[in-house]
Amino acid sequence: MDNLDTLTFTYATSSTNTLNSISFNLTGSGHFVWAVDENALKSDLLGLSKVQAQALIAAKYPAIQEAWIETQPFWNTTIPLDANKVTLTDTLSK
Repeated sequence: MDNLDTLTFTYATSSTNTLNSISFNLTGSGHFVWAVDENALKSDLLGLSKVQAQALIAAKYPAIQEAWIETQPFWNTTIPLDANKVTLTDTLSK
């Protein structure tokens, strides 16, 4: 969760608190962020066309809501086979 500081935590005023359990209230809107295995994603994309890559991301990585694929030169429509030539950029944290 990337907005933990916006949530409010309070102990519940209940007599059910024991040594084995505790009651509390957590209020606010949590924003959960799913972690994606970037190495696996990069490996899966190697050598695919842009169209194939978009289909693979949609099918295999549902946590990714949007993906832009840029190749150079611009007329190249295939992702390189060399993983060192592929860069993944997380735009959520920007």
